[in-house]
Order: sequence, then C-alpha cells, then structure tokens
Amino acid sequence: AIVENTEPASFENTIVAIEKSGVDYTRAVKIFYALTGSATNDSLQAIKAELAPKITAHGDAITMNDALFQRVKAVYDNRAAMTMTPVDARLLERYYTRFVRAGAQLDAKGKEQLKKLNEEESNLATKFQDNILKARSAAAVIVDKKEDLDGMSEEAIAAAADAAKAKGQEGKWLIEIVNTTTQPVLSTLKNRSLRERIFKASTARNSSGDTDNSAIAARLAQLRAQKAKLLGFPN
Repeated sequence: AIVENTEPASFENTIVAIEKSGVDYTRAVKIFYALTGSATNDSLQAIKAELAPKITAHGDAITMNDALFQRVKAVYDNRAAMTMTPVDARLLERYYTRFVRAGAQLDAKGKEQLKKLNEEESNLATKFQDNILKARSAAAVIVDKKEDLDGMSEEAIAAAADAAKAKGQEGKWLIEIVNTTTQPVLSTLKNRSLRERIFKASTARNSSGDTDNSAIAARLAQLRAQKAKLLGFPN
C-alpha cells in the first residue's frame, strides 16, 4: 500500500506508515522469541528452526524492496526542507539507516548475495541459541546431601529440591546453571568442592560434544565479515 501510493513521498505517508505497519506480526514475533529464549521446549525449538529463515526472508523482502526504499530516500533527501520534531527526525534517520545497512542500495546481484548470507546466519544463530539452552539444562548440578548446600537460604534450598523433583530426582537438590559465566549461588555456598563443580559446569558449556558452538561462532564471524565487505564497510 505504501509503495502503490500515487502521492509524493512524505514523512506521514511513508515513514509513519511503515512505523504503523505489521503491528500484530511484530508483537507475535517478539512474544515467540521471548518464549523460546526462556520457557522453551523441543517442539518450540523445532518451530523456531523452521520459522527463523522465513522471518529473515520476510525482513529482507521489505528492506530490499527498491520502490519502498526510494520513497524512504525521497523523504530523507528532502528532510532539510521539512518541519519535523527531533523525534520525527530521529525516526526518519533510523529508518533510512536501517534500509541502507540491510542492503537497499545494493544491485540485484548484491541483494541476492546478502539474502543468502542472511539465511545462513539466521539458521546458524538459531542453532547457536538452541545449543546454549540444551547445554545449560544439561549442565545442572545434582546435589545428594543437604549439608553440602550450607550457605544457601532455606528458600533457595527448597527451590533446588523442587527443581530436582521435577527432573525425576526426588530427595536430591538441583542447582540450575544460569546463562552467565559466574553463577550467583557461588557467592553463598561454603562447600568448596560443590562450588568447583558448579563453576566447571558453567564454564565448560558449549565447548565440546553435540552442543559445541565453536565452529558456529567462527562461521558467524565469517558471515558478518562478508556482509560488512558487501555493504562497503572496511571491517
């Protein structure tokens, strides 16, 4: 609808129109990614693996739409003659920059190259995140004796017992590994051996086995370097 508007491009009929478009889609995507980044499961992860490249392709279809970009560019090029609030001016700048950095100024061949790089990056990023979630779950530390939890609050100990029960380890305690290198529980636990187990479980994640992210991280860096070069950035 924005592209087919026969009126000259203006801040209202182009930038504001883009800003207001796809509200339901954006809301759904944000909720979905928040869910798969926290309370996820195998079914959601499978859906995410299928959807991620489609979502990326959908974004590319918008930012690489030349007719749409030309309207954005027309408003941007004419900004000095327009009366805008600082907020409006910033929104215009962000949209123009977003389109340019997404490859709107590339030729047809360059756009196709960028789409392929984006698709591979999307698939790898999804796999990377999936590995993190799996490794975090697998790294959880099971404690057999309550006395080893000396230093933890009774509430935290009760939560650890509930977590163990939920994993089929009733009568034991489960220390969840959170998604940081340093685990908060290390600051209160007095048992040095248990602290060592938790620390090693935390720092060893995603460095070996089926959830090893080393090769994925290296490839993601290569893809981003290739994208930077394609877009004309020196690094």
